[in-house]
Amino acid sequence: MKYLIKYPLEFIVEDKKDTNLDINVVLETDEVFFATIFTIENIKNLIVKDQSSYFWATDMIIVKEVTKRAIYEAIGDIIEDGYLEMSLSKIGSTSDVYGEGSSFVTLQGKGHLSIVRNDNKIN
Repeated sequence: MKYLIKYPLEFIVEDKKDTNLDINVVLETDEVFFATIFTIENIKNLIVKDQSSYFWATDMIIVKEVTKRAIYEAIGDIIEDGYLEMSLSKIGSTSDVYGEGSSFVTLQGKGHLSIVRNDNKIN
């Protein structure tokens, strides 16, 4: 299945091993899902910083490092393994999230950085 990864904010990562980042995943069916990408180091540091005994987040995906490649591979594996709707929240259709007339096709290459998985290539 083809999918597009949209970054609601700019993709700026100072420390790829200690960060988190919000993403939207747009399917070729025009469904849009949301997740926050974390690293283990980031979670550890957030617990220490907040002096908390635990950490939790809805729609949390943990990766080894926050790079476009790692995010692309993780989301592709989640889709392929059939866990998309259990791991991410559906936030609407492309029209709901990006405006009337928006679709998987029209969102490619527009605005924020995006990745389309198609035969294991990043476009």
